[in-house]
Amino acid sequence: MQGNAGIAEPLQGQPGTLRRRPDRTYLGRVLVEQGKLDAAEPPLQAALKFFREDPVCQPRPELAAQAANWLGAIRLARTNYAEAEPYLLSGTEQFFAATADMTPNERRLAVGHIVSLYQDRGEPEQATYWRKRIQALNGSGTAQ
Repeated sequence: MQGNAGIAEPLQGQPGTLRRRPDRTYLGRVLVEQGKLDAAEPPLQAALKFFREDPVCQPRPELAAQAANWLGAIRLARTNYAEAEPYLLSGTEQFFAATADMTPNERRLAVGHIVSLYQDRGEPEQATYWRKRIQALNGSGTAQ
């Protein structure tokens, strides 16, 4: 990808709206899922920075939340739980917001990373809390 191409762009004639295209978050996600953690981190860091700073992205906080969550998944895979937690918990309300443009699978993956963190750290109460929130996503794609 070149520059910020492919991250997000405004629709012609519709200021403030975004068209989702394959982006650095998606690339980072694929690399994480392939176990290529070192390669995944730079595109995810770039996506997080872009989504947090670009005014066009401000109405879409779920974009930054997803990028942060995948950065947390990298730290989780490296068993660096102290660094993983702030990334994983950044913007968690977006994973349950009815207005968030996320698929049910994207929501389950994001919350699943949080469950894994607490399971791995031996905190079953926290893991159960987040597991129940995932279960609430089943069916409707959102939780109340």
